[in-house]
Amino acid sequence: MEDFGRKPRSKTNSLSQRELKQESKSWEAIQQSILMYLLIENGYIVTIDRPDKFAHLSKHFFVISSIKKGINEFKFCEEIGRRCQNMTNPAIRVCQQKQLKRHFDKSKSSLCVNLLIEFAQRCGYNFTIRGTRSSIYTVKMQKFCEISKSGKTLYNKEDIFRIGSKVNDVLKELCVEANGKECVDISYSDMKKIDENENSVTTDEIVSRSTSRGEFMERTMSAFRRVGFGSNYVVLY
Repeated sequence: MEDFGRKPRSKTNSLSQRELKQESKSWEAIQQSILMYLLIENGYIVTIDRPDKFAHLSKHFFVISSIKKGINEFKFCEEIGRRCQNMTNPAIRVCQQKQLKRHFDKSKSSLCVNLLIEFAQRCGYNFTIRGTRSSIYTVKMQKFCEISKSGKTLYNKEDIFRIGSKVNDVLKELCVEANGKECVDISYSDMKKIDENENSVTTDEIVSRSTSRGEFMERTMSAFRRVGFGSNYVVLY
């Protein structure tokens, strides 16, 4: 096997292209994760399929089976499949099977993020969408760099990356713990796991996020079980 690690890092060799591709895949998964986090914060239960294996070189993009709030359940995966079929360009039906599958899978990922954005917008969130290249054969994924609500910025790009990465890691943990199950329900109580590592959210961050949304601190604090003291800050678990 060719050792890509020995090649010099330039913008033109295959290593750099692979890194760029993995970076793009990770950002898509991070976007999906923080969108699920927003919905869960607003009372939704998100059901994801437990994968047989996880991505090793990037964050993992999950298959969402359904999302529920109260007695209302939305068959998320079925809707994605239906939309993807309707949007498939008839011209690509003559393509080779592998290429067609790549187009289909890419469109499913894009539709997943785009639909999650639609649900989050119903909860009052607004997204600053950044420009991306258009595609002929696949659905274009909306990529955002800022999330706001009621005219106030809640998350900038760095926040999205940090919190989305934490959520993605927690989702993988929950899937590993649910060994033997086909699906895993993710609810608000599960999100406390985000702060069970050394990069835990600080009290100031929680206060800032909660007050910017106009929410009561009791709801946010209820997600944590105890308080520990770090060297320069208070960490909630």
